Amino acid sequence: MKLDRLVSNASVVNELARTTGAGAAEARAGLKSLLPAVCRALERSATSPQGLERMLRTLVAGGFERYVDSPDLLGGPAARADGDVVLGDVLGTKEVSRRVASHASESSGLDEALSKKLLPLVACIAMGALGKRSASGAALRLPVAEAGDALGSLLREILGERSETVGTESDALDGILDFVDET
Repeated sequence: MKLDRLVSNASVVNELARTTGAGAAEARAGLKSLLPAVCRALERSATSPQGLERMLRTLVAGGFERYVDSPDLLGGPAARADGDVVLGDVLGTKEVSRRVASHASESSGLDEALSKKLLPLVACIAMGALGKRSASGAALRLPVAEAGDALGSLLREILGERSETVGTESDALDGILDFVDET
């Protein structure tokens, strides 16, 4: 499932809007600005053996595909908790999560409080898309180094080999994500 399909998926967008109290256009804009950031953080996490191990463990145990298959589940308390687990694994601290939400708000014009509400739900969607792309489990059965490469490829495929974050915006996001490496 690619980024464009996720952003245009009316069921996903409408559930994000309902869950956060936002309008559909705001939910779509939030998804469009946050999903590349989350995928980029997942990709970066997969470059270290410890990050990759955490991501694989979370991916295998989490069943995140359900959030893509049944977006209405994004409105339940489990979605926020699951998303917080993913964010903790890939971003490390709430401070970095706040920075990612702030960056998304600046780039999209959305209210920062809305970006903060959307971030854990978008993390569930990103993991769900990743889980669906690796549904055969092939990437999960590879040796760790190869699994990291396979997951990185899947994440780039989800983003469509392009990201909504390009140029200086990409540099700014990398700066935020570099903070993860320092903590």
